[in-house]
Amino acid sequence: MPATAQVSSLARTPYHVLTGGLAILFLFPLLWCTYASVSPQAFTGQTNGFGFGNYTTLFKFGIGLGGFVFNSAVISILTVAITLIISTLGGYAFARFKFWGRDFIFLVTLSILMVPYDPPYSGPRVEANGYGKIKDVFSYNYDVQNAPETIGKKLMARAGVTEGRIKVRTANMKMFDAEVRTIVGIFNDAWSDNWGFVPFTQAEIDHAAKAFGPVIVPELAVFVEVDDEAVAFIVALANLNEAIADFNGRLNPINLVKLLWRLKVAGPESTRVPLMGVKKKYRNHPLMGAGLAMMAIDQLRQNGKRLGKKTAELGWILEDNKATNNIIRSVGGVLYKTHRIYEKALG
Repeated sequence: MPATAQVSSLARTPYHVLTGGLAILFLFPLLWCTYASVSPQAFTGQTNGFGFGNYTTLFKFGIGLGGFVFNSAVISILTVAITLIISTLGGYAFARFKFWGRDFIFLVTLSILMVPYDPPYSGPRVEANGYGKIKDVFSYNYDVQNAPETIGKKLMARAGVTEGRIKVRTANMKMFDAEVRTIVGIFNDAWSDNWGFVPFTQAEIDHAAKAFGPVIVPELAVFVEVDDEAVAFIVALANLNEAIADFNGRLNPINLVKLLWRLKVAGPESTRVPLMGVKKKYRNHPLMGAGLAMMAIDQLRQNGKRLGKKTAELGWILEDNKATNNIIRSVGGVLYKTHRIYEKALG
């Protein structure tokens, strides 16, 4: 068994013990009540073993049963109403005020909304309401464990850039704010000609630095420098969809503990790449644009493989961005999702 698999299995053991214990703790009262309700009880006349005689006696001779049911209904309605009010006030506080943990919860939500998923029938229903396609964007599945090394270094050599001029490094968390500014600077330059692009503002940069801090894995944030200038980058984040797959849309205290464990200890086996870019002065070069992107992907693959990651989603690539689509396909990316953006004339 590979060492990474052994470490992963050992790391998950305390999690399974913890969640199993919590499951027993919460299920035991329900199971005990069910067991007691069908077991023999002398005062209800059920003495012939397990059965439903207790329920028969309850409905036949129960005094005030209707009141009990009514009280339960009132409590249930009030509970729902109070929960709705508290949730609304919580949502307002989340939107308007700063507090500990807000940015982390925001990122959990944002990372899911950034690359949404909808069942196949959604498209025809949207189109039936007068919406038309404006653009498709693609997501690729990348096999971190088995993808081959790219030809990035060879392309750079053919372009006349020697290895001594190139440096590939990971994020320096001691200078995290500066690293975020570097990423945003490259991103704003690289994407400025793309359809629908809006550059990051300084306020958005500052917020991103706070929000991404808790979930950034330094080894999965890769920079490529040429002559000591950062000109390309790629960032992979833990796939939160994998981490919350069994939450059924609920982020209650138990699920929050699970999420923290899965992100910080066990670690999801898949990642998602929301950000990648090469500065325009290199991207438009026939060799260096692809070469720099491939070198960033290569380093990300090596680091991810060492961390036990199995797959990465390289996503949100415009359908008409032929250069990037060709690069991803050439390094082993397999198209597996198509996201469609719709528009509708108003008035």
